[in-house]
Amino acid sequence: MLTSDIDLSLVLCFQKNSISDCGVTHEYIMQQLPIKLTMMELKETVTFLSNEGHIYSTIDDEHFKSTDS
Repeated sequence: MLTSDIDLSLVLCFQKNSISDCGVTHEYIMQQLPIKLTMMELKETVTFLSNEGHIYSTIDDEHFKSTDS
């Protein structure tokens, strides 16, 4: 599982920069990150951020938005 501050910050950054009310998808994040992650690593990090209250799902389980946006 990814728990480094850098990985979490990168994912949270993309969540915060979502201008759509629907949020962003896992696929969008994968395309935008400057580092290579597997989908499993990304989903584990998204789950961690969600459990910690930093992001929330919007229209389905694939769209997330930051609680700070």
